[in-house]
Amino acid sequence: MGSRLARIYSVLEKAIVILSSIAWTVSPVLMIIYAASQILFLALPLYILRGDAEGYLGVLSYRLEIFQNQVRSPALDSLSVVAIPVIISILIAIIAILSRFTRWEARSWVALGGAGIAVMASGISIGLRGVVSLVASQAARNYGHATSAGYIYFQGVDLSGTIALAMPIIAYFSSIAAMILMAVHIIFKPERRSTRISKPR
Repeated sequence: MGSRLARIYSVLEKAIVILSSIAWTVSPVLMIIYAASQILFLALPLYILRGDAEGYLGVLSYRLEIFQNQVRSPALDSLSVVAIPVIISILIAIIAILSRFTRWEARSWVALGGAGIAVMASGISIGLRGVVSLVASQAARNYGHATSAGYIYFQGVDLSGTIALAMPIIAYFSSIAAMILMAVHIIFKPERRSTRISKPR
């Protein structure tokens, strides 16, 4: 009976070691994906407009011309301030990734905290995308002009989304997965495991 319990313990211990190692290895990769997707989301335009309205719309920059007249959007102008937490989360994610290569005892907790902050920042990015999409839908409406001959419609607007629209969702799921994996690693890492499981005699 004792030998059977010892074998079960050995298998359980090895499985936990493998699970903790996988979590520790994969989580920084997910945080790299998070940081890269957020950088692309902030740097690239989300929409390209052609026709009566021309230009591009992004979070940190935009150019919008309607009938060759440059137009400013107060909503888009404010996004650079709202995006500050997202930018900070990218820096924290980089710190969390680099801390993995140090001997700092709290590095696991830093990585877990960084992933948690990334989840919240991903929610902000989804909101930012919603604001840009709303402005884009307003800019893409059909423009017209009333004349003595009647109401004349112009050529309209061709609105094209870019790959940057998918980045907030990628950032959200990668940060969620990183947070879960880091929690698993902290729970099952060897120094904690030894205090929870006593080997059968």
